[in-house]
Amino acid sequence: MIMPGSDSGALAPGPGQLLEEIASLTGLKPEQVEGALRDAAIALKGPVPADRRLTVLRMQMSGVKHSGKRFGFDQLFGPGVWVIAHPANSAGKTSLLECLVWPLRGAPRDLPPDVRSWLRTLSVDVMVAGRPTRISMEFTPSARPAAACRIWTAESEAMLRESCDEDLRLVAEASGLEDISRVISEYLMDALRMDHISMWQQKGGADGEGAAQVHGWASYFGACYLNPGGEEILLGDVSAVGLPARLLELFVDVPYSTALTQLAVAAKRETKLVRQRERRAEDDAAARKADRDAWQRELADLDAAIAALRTEQDRDVTPLLAAADQAGARLRDRVEHLDGLE
Repeated sequence: MIMPGSDSGALAPGPGQLLEEIASLTGLKPEQVEGALRDAAIALKGPVPADRRLTVLRMQMSGVKHSGKRFGFDQLFGPGVWVIAHPANSAGKTSLLECLVWPLRGAPRDLPPDVRSWLRTLSVDVMVAGRPTRISMEFTPSARPAAACRIWTAESEAMLRESCDEDLRLVAEASGLEDISRVISEYLMDALRMDHISMWQQKGGADGEGAAQVHGWASYFGACYLNPGGEEILLGDVSAVGLPARLLELFVDVPYSTALTQLAVAAKRETKLVRQRERRAEDDAAARKADRDAWQRELADLDAAIAALRTEQDRDVTPLLAAADQAGARLRDRVEHLDGLE
């Protein structure tokens, strides 16, 4: 498995020159452009072609089948094309490839669960961007976590081939499947100078209005280990617009393509935020209008009540006062009559 680095041909502008060109187009100062990019977590890296060769040198594994039969595999790989062949079906050809995938991808892809349970050790010697590297994994079913991984490097390919783990330089270790996947991904992406791919998913996010979807080494690996025939997706495991072109950067190093994609994602994120702010402002304005209409109705009712009171104030109350005097006289007569009865 070889992923050659690219030759970019004509020299691309450096980060400083690019900042000046952007500043001249936007009417800003270069430091303002740099600050805006920094606020968006976007860094302009120099367009130096990366060495992205990944060459498998050796694979070793051992294990115990459910029947109790032990097995082992140790194969050196050299230049040229290699073929795994067997006249019978279900002989383990695909499983061998999937065992090779696991240490290189960081996580198994299509390795059958029963074959996984057989494994006790699995290691791959590989040249990563010219760096001799061994990724070794151990599986202990009775332990928790049951899987552990160590990444070793050597001074030379010959030393890697001839040395056991203890004679090499330990650069990373992990335990548990999630930790193993993370450590292997980080190591390989750093060694190959790969950045996480941020793609905008139009209907993603909890609100369904779009969100950034981040792809790491597992997606990149899909560009060098193709899906079987009949699959709808040729490169990688995820169907996303624009993702296959980004995965091909393993082979064709396009200067500033990562920054360009990050800018596109940042622009769509900002557009989404502006749209949400505008919608919230419209909702707030509608709520304030509803409150204002209610207050105006209440004010009109109060004005009507005040007008009615003012009308009552001007009315002649003399008949009412006379009726009140008569009622008072009758009440006094009743009280005197009651006293007499008592």
